[in-house]
Amino acid sequence: AITPPVLLDYCIDATRPASRELGVTLEFDLVDPAPGRNQQFFLATWTPGSYLIREYSRHLGPVAAADADSGASLGCRKTAKNRFEVAVAPGTRRVRLTYRVYAHELTVRTADLTAEHAFWNHACVLLWPVGEATRGARLRIEHPPEWQFACSLTEEVSARSAGETTKAVVTVLAADLDRALDAPVLIGHLSRHDWHVDGVPHAIVFDGLAGIRPPASLIDDLTRIVRAARAVFGERLPYDAYQFLCLCTDDGHRGLEHGDSSVLLASRTAFADPASYRDFLGLAAHELFHAWNVKRMRPAEFWLYDYERENHTELLWLIEGWTAYYDDLLCRRAGVRRGDDYLALLAKNIGILRSGQGRFRLGLGASSFDAWIRLYRPDENTRNSSQNYYLNGSL
Repeated sequence: AITPPVLLDYCIDATRPASRELGVTLEFDLVDPAPGRNQQFFLATWTPGSYLIREYSRHLGPVAAADADSGASLGCRKTAKNRFEVAVAPGTRRVRLTYRVYAHELTVRTADLTAEHAFWNHACVLLWPVGEATRGARLRIEHPPEWQFACSLTEEVSARSAGETTKAVVTVLAADLDRALDAPVLIGHLSRHDWHVDGVPHAIVFDGLAGIRPPASLIDDLTRIVRAARAVFGERLPYDAYQFLCLCTDDGHRGLEHGDSSVLLASRTAFADPASYRDFLGLAAHELFHAWNVKRMRPAEFWLYDYERENHTELLWLIEGWTAYYDDLLCRRAGVRRGDDYLALLAKNIGILRSGQGRFRLGLGASSFDAWIRLYRPDENTRNSSQNYYLNGSL
């Protein structure tokens, strides 16, 4: 159970889209309020599932600190690229931080605030007290009243503030740092479809469809994919509820997994023809399969994430390769991809593997370990010096 006295209290203001900035306030009680004990805060430098140091602090505005009870300013200095230290004054028991986050990068791992929507991963938004990873958090999210809200975190309050006409407020709870950083937020003029699979709530939420309608078979197709994925493990679904958050743009095909949700970046024309629709379903299947493989079953090196530096493992070929093997196979088993189409795709992947010489230079384990400096930072020599652990791992 989350007890209120130990919660970190965040307020994230997404009501000023013209500014392209999220306003953030954090208040929290000091565990040890002894004079002379300074408190450090950090911002994550990467997001699990995307193995590259992203330097999120480059979008972090000036950070100010104060005594939350008296309002008196506290000294706050930057001690590293993503760390800040607050000088705790005598008698201070509760600290308040205020800062802004530039939000104009629409990817599955960053933040974007426009007149049409707001989307962010908390990894690039939440300054967190160092050494307090097990603390729970209450996140009060303010947004334009005409927008709808989607997030996998437990909702505490969802209502327009009394007498408030300029904003709506949603409050959600996170059990700890890992849970907070594993639950992206999508707000806007959303198209939401809810259904159940074996009694478990599922939803797919679209943003940016611009009037385009997904196929009538979408929910049935996703249901069959969910059941095909569950059958691989032969157990109940590993989550209590699941959301697909879909960011529809002019062009794109990316995804990022989370424990109880996933973010899909897709072209809004993905439903225009059978081939692109199959690719969309394959993307959804891939991120869904991660709900088992890497979110609940993962290498020991990933069990306790270090959000400030590279987390190395030689098993990305299994984390991503096994998932890449199953995404198309799940679609085949679900009946949304024909057998000849599946075999043609498999043949294409084998051809790509055979054309790459890097597999003779660096094995799948070493290529996994080097993902941070090779796969996610490719150059003209990448294919000659390493191999793609997604495709080659799947084969």
